[in-house]
Amino acid sequence: ATPALNLFPRPVQQGPDAMSSSLPPGWSLMIEPNSGQPYYVNSATGASSWTPPEGSGGSNGLPPGWEARVDPSSGREYYIDHSRGVTQWTPPQQGGGGGGGGYQLPSGGGSAYSLPQSTPAPPSGELTAADMAAIAAIEEADAREEEERRAQREWEANMPLPSGASVDESVLDDAGEPKAHEWVSNSEAASCFLTGTKFTLTNRRHHCRYCGQCFVSAVSSKKIAIPALGFKEAVRVCDICHAQLEAGDPVCISKEVSRMRDKDASTQQQGLRALADWAAFDPQFAAPAALDAVSKLAVLERLAKLLGKDRSSGVQAGAVKLLGAMAYYENYLGPLAEASPSLVKPAVALLASSRSTLEVRTQAARAVALMMDDDDLRAQAVDAGAAAAFSEQVVGGDSCPDSLLEWVAGGLTRLCVADESTAREVARSGVAFLLTPSLGSPSTAVQEEVVALLTALAAADGDARTQAAESGALVHLVGLLRGRSQVRDAALALAKELCRSSRCATALVDAGATSPVANLVSNQGAGASAEALANAIQLLLALGSGGGQSMAKVQAAVRDANAIPALTQLMSSADGPVRSAAMRAVSELSSGDARSTEVLRESGGVVLLSESLLSPDEQTALQAVSTIAQMSASSAHVQAIVDNGCLGPLLQLLTHRSAAVRQEAELAFSNLARSGAINSMLTQDPAASRHLVGLLRRTGGVMQTQAAIAVAGIAADARARETLFAQGALPQLTALLDADPELAGAAVQAVAHFASDERFRSTLTELGVSRSLAAQLSHRSPDVAQCALSAVANISFVPEGVPALAAAGAPMKLGEQLFTGEPQAQRMVLTALCNITAVDPSDAGTQLLQVGGPLGLVTLLNSSDASLQAQAALLLGQLAQCAPFAQAVLAVDATQVLAGLLHHPSQDVQMNAVYALGILSSQDVAAARAVEATGAVTALTRMLLGGGAADTKRRAALALANVVRGKWRQVYNTGGFAALLVALNVGTDAVQQEVSSTIAELAADPNHRRALLSDVTSVSSIVGILSSDNAATQRCAAEAVLAFAEEEAAREVLYGMGLVGQLIRLLTAGKDQGGTQLTPEAQAALVGTLSHFASDARYCDTLRIAMSPLVECLASPHTEVSCNAARAVAYLSFSEANHEALCAVGVVEHLAELLPSPDGATQECSILALAKLKPPPSLAGRFLAQGWQLSLVALLEHADMEVQAASAAVMGELCADQAFREAMLRDGALGMVVDLLAAGEPHGALASLRALRSMAGAGGRGAESAALQLAQAVCAEAPVAQLRAALAYTPPAPAVGPAAPKAPGGASAALRLPSALRSAASTAAPGAGA
Repeated sequence: ATPALNLFPRPVQQGPDAMSSSLPPGWSLMIEPNSGQPYYVNSATGASSWTPPEGSGGSNGLPPGWEARVDPSSGREYYIDHSRGVTQWTPPQQGGGGGGGGYQLPSGGGSAYSLPQSTPAPPSGELTAADMAAIAAIEEADAREEEERRAQREWEANMPLPSGASVDESVLDDAGEPKAHEWVSNSEAASCFLTGTKFTLTNRRHHCRYCGQCFVSAVSSKKIAIPALGFKEAVRVCDICHAQLEAGDPVCISKEVSRMRDKDASTQQQGLRALADWAAFDPQFAAPAALDAVSKLAVLERLAKLLGKDRSSGVQAGAVKLLGAMAYYENYLGPLAEASPSLVKPAVALLASSRSTLEVRTQAARAVALMMDDDDLRAQAVDAGAAAAFSEQVVGGDSCPDSLLEWVAGGLTRLCVADESTAREVARSGVAFLLTPSLGSPSTAVQEEVVALLTALAAADGDARTQAAESGALVHLVGLLRGRSQVRDAALALAKELCRSSRCATALVDAGATSPVANLVSNQGAGASAEALANAIQLLLALGSGGGQSMAKVQAAVRDANAIPALTQLMSSADGPVRSAAMRAVSELSSGDARSTEVLRESGGVVLLSESLLSPDEQTALQAVSTIAQMSASSAHVQAIVDNGCLGPLLQLLTHRSAAVRQEAELAFSNLARSGAINSMLTQDPAASRHLVGLLRRTGGVMQTQAAIAVAGIAADARARETLFAQGALPQLTALLDADPELAGAAVQAVAHFASDERFRSTLTELGVSRSLAAQLSHRSPDVAQCALSAVANISFVPEGVPALAAAGAPMKLGEQLFTGEPQAQRMVLTALCNITAVDPSDAGTQLLQVGGPLGLVTLLNSSDASLQAQAALLLGQLAQCAPFAQAVLAVDATQVLAGLLHHPSQDVQMNAVYALGILSSQDVAAARAVEATGAVTALTRMLLGGGAADTKRRAALALANVVRGKWRQVYNTGGFAALLVALNVGTDAVQQEVSSTIAELAADPNHRRALLSDVTSVSSIVGILSSDNAATQRCAAEAVLAFAEEEAAREVLYGMGLVGQLIRLLTAGKDQGGTQLTPEAQAALVGTLSHFASDARYCDTLRIAMSPLVECLASPHTEVSCNAARAVAYLSFSEANHEALCAVGVVEHLAELLPSPDGATQECSILALAKLKPPPSLAGRFLAQGWQLSLVALLEHADMEVQAASAAVMGELCADQAFREAMLRDGALGMVVDLLAAGEPHGALASLRALRSMAGAGGRGAESAALQLAQAVCAEAPVAQLRAALAYTPPAPAVGPAAPKAPGGASAALRLPSALRSAASTAAPGAGA
């Protein structure tokens, strides 16, 4: 038995003709609701069956349930399958499903379509009245629906076409009718279009009159009129279409989605583009109803499939276009992020694919870019490689037109803004460089997106800024700053980022960016947003920080645009960033610009700030005091701040409840104090400065630092320093030098002011600031380090403080700064090092070697600053006293640089270079040779001969002495005697000694001597150093003068210079005036010079004043002195006019004392002089007592006849004494005299005769023997002949002969009297003539 149905089965739609022609009378075709299979019911008997009853098919030969009808518009016959609700043009086959996808009926039996075991069997038995009523209601509903469809077809058929219009055949069906009226066939709609629920006998399908899709009753129960389709009365529509019709949406979502679900690619494209086009122009697409429809219809899931690689490019383009259109609306981003599978990945793949068309890539770029506005979607894009895909569009070989570039740039911007690492990666790919030309694109959208991307790259990566600057972006950027507001605002942001590089800032200024920005600020934005206006002001400030003339150009642009008044007004803007930027701009852009400062005053800017200082709004007060603090850093604004009443409010703000306000107020107050604007107030009010000193004693806190800064400011005033010192500020400041960096920095600045005052340097040294100041040389703040350097330089002038500086490593830290810093800082470094090195060059040199000091000094020697060169040369010379440092200096070839500085136009540079070369060459012979190899000898010699200062010449002489090391002939070869004489005049004792020695050597050479004598001044210089305190110099000068005196012409010059008087003073200085004792060598040379003058008849009689010194020299224990003195006396004795004077000074006795001298020359000179002076017989006793007579006897045998004759003459004088005569006879002198007589020389014979006469005497003891000896002697043959010759001899007149030979020590040590003098010596005795 077949179980009964719980639900009424749905009758198959069929006409009355079909019922009578296809089934036997009383039978109806029904659909089983669970399986959807047809079965048959006999209404008369209530029987049911799966198989058609016998006699089915009717007379028309159609399969059961089919009906044939005629289309009224075309006259063609078509067929309806009432069992499935489908139609077709071709006739169905008997026993088959017919054409067009008709339902295949079972051929017989029920096995093929038998129900599952759980499916109830077809109902059987009698139908109740209720069943029949339900069937009738269903049939009535079907009839109404069929009538509506017929009415729609008739309306559409009667719709006239517009004039001249034609019907597109693509929208016509096979019958030539419009497809708009087509509903989905029942055979194609097995389930609900919206819910997906399968249709059954009870769950019937219902066509929506708007979209034509089939829906279950639950989602298609609403009705609404559709006049556009001819339904003037309300008809059934689905819920989605109902919402759309009520909203007036122009596109039916369900219909287009049905096309997207179609298998035909062109149909899919049609649906995609319809929705995309609607979304592109109508925000209604993002309304909740549309969004709900998209969700319910699973549009996103369908899009994911249509984005697949297997789809045509047209479908892909439509899909990504629709995806982009959805992503445009924020309401869709959430659903897109939650979509599964992801829509981002296939979109990125399409963008990156080389097979994608330009349209596909463009739409994909747009979609991906827009989706990245959502964090989750952006994360998916990053994972999918969106950055690389976007970058490849730019850096790849393919062209990137504006339509694509707009979205590529937009996508990259979103990625770079969200992640700095991505931005750096994109920047490294060179995107910034390649995008620069696009700034000149005619598309505003492209410009805006490219500018935004460059801004993101510049914010994240310095290389991107460099790429933009080097690729010519700045010129385009300046043009954009003058352009439309939207792009201009973006360009402002980019320019501000680029200005993070000072190089870019300078380049932007040079490119002319200042003018448009200043004009924009002057016009207060000209319609720009507050953010853009703030960016414009901040850009002006950034442009001014570019260095060089950037700030001046920005200030000029601000003046030209008259922007200061506008900035002043913007200081009261309601927008915080604008107000803050305006206040800062007013402070910085008017700084140092007198005109802008004046405009600021005139426009009431400072007054406005002053009024805002005490504003009840804390933020306003903070901004105002911050601006005042910035302005107070500029000296141009300080007076304006004070004059406009800002000082009082500032003092009140020092106790403000807000720490930030207090900090800015303290900074402003400190700047004002540092500037000196309030120094007079502080110095005149000791209580104020005492308060500051008290704040220094606080432990920690901002006020302690600010107090130190204020003290540093007022300490610049000399009177303020006195007040602060009296109040005990120095110990407090010294203690703060070891505090935290900021506080210590302020203390260093204050101490630097005190160190600049000589009055406080000693006190600072006693307080032990040297160590702390040395440590602060490495302070992180350049300004503080500079102050520490200044203080160290000043403290180094106190010798007591230098050891502490050296022990603290100051030389090493100072040496590190030789390579860096401004010239002023380098000067202070060199000053400090010079002072430290002057105390201990060894320690300073050792420390400087560790930091490359020699190389640093050589670098400064090549500086263009003459003062630096001079200091560096001086320091190098001082440090060269340290042997290791000197060797290091030689290793870096500093000698060549120093030699070059000898030709420097600056006198100071020359002097210090000379000094350095001198110290270097004094180290050893190798160093001297290194200096000599640079040609320094020639340069130094020229400096000696030049017109420079005496100190320069003195240093040059000293340097030459160290270089030539005694070999002054090199200097003579370069500069002649003139150079030697300059060195002689300006040199030290050692230099004078060496030079005078060289001059003495040269004077010994007649050729050189005559050259020197040609310059009277030179001779005078040499004579001048006879008075030198240096014994060696004096000796050399004396030897040189001695050599000059050999020349007859020179004696005249020397005499005219008063040399004789000077010689006498020198010979008597040690005794009479307590002067320096002459060395024996010098004394000998001086006496020898006198002997030369004595040998000259022109001066012989004028030297009586020299007799006393000569007599003293005769008694000298030194042989050369006594010898030269004897020679001088001998010459003087040749003039009878001198005899009396010579005898008066006791010269005879002194000469007699020299007779026993072992020096032959001394004996000779002494005996010759005695012969002329005729010693009185009264001396005979002393001769005998001293044994001098033996020397007389010995001299009778001298090889020189003149000496023999002189000895005989002296003997003849003394033999007048009987005792002496007897002694001579005993000693055998008589025979020697007779031998002299027999020698044959007349003058010798005369002397012999005189001696013989005296020896013969006038009686007395020995007279007989003497007479006998005389008789025997004269009786000999030879003596008789000699006697006759002597009697006939007539002696010539006395004369003084030519100059004597060189003094002892030369080649001719002994004095050789000329023959004329010899003869004169033999004629001195009165009565000599037999």
